[in-house]
Amino acid sequence: MVKRGFSLAEALIVMAILSIFFAFGAKVITTPQKQRSEGANHGYFECWKTGSSYLSERYVLNGAVSSTREQINTCIFDARPGTAMFMLRGNVAGNYYNTYEPNINNTLNITFTNTSMLINGSEVALDDDYDANDYEAQLGADYEDSMLYNNGNPREGVIIFW
Repeated sequence: MVKRGFSLAEALIVMAILSIFFAFGAKVITTPQKQRSEGANHGYFECWKTGSSYLSERYVLNGAVSSTREQINTCIFDARPGTAMFMLRGNVAGNYYNTYEPNINNTLNITFTNTSMLINGSEVALDDDYDANDYEAQLGADYEDSMLYNNGNPREGVIIFW
C-alpha cells in the first residue's frame, strides 16, 4: 500500500515545534522597542598659544562655542561622556601630531614646551607621515571657524574633536 500524506502523529509533532517557536517569538513581537538615545554631541576642543607664556582654550559643541578660557598656563580637556573615539591634531614649533584615541575617561592637562606638547606631563609622539600641508588642509576644510586655524594662518596648538 502506498502512503499518501502525513499521519496524525507527524502533523502533531510539526504543530508542537511551531507552537514552541511562536511562544518564544510572542515576547519579541509584543515588546515595544526601547527609545534610541541621542548620539554624543559632536564638537571640538582647541588649545592654542597666545603668547610666549600663555594659552587659550575653547569648546565648540554642535557649531556653538560653549566655553572659552584665556591667558591660562594649562589647557584642561574634559572628555564628553558617551564618545567612542577622539581625534587629536596639533602643531608645536613645526612638529605635527595626528592620532586617534579611544574614549578618554579622565581629564587631559595640555601644556606646551618650546618644541613639544605634553599631555598629563607625558610628551605626545610625533606623526612622521603628517606634515604642515596635511594639517592646514584638514583644519581649513573641517574647522574654518577654529581659532587654531586663524583664517588660514594656523597657530601653534592642538585640536581634539569627536
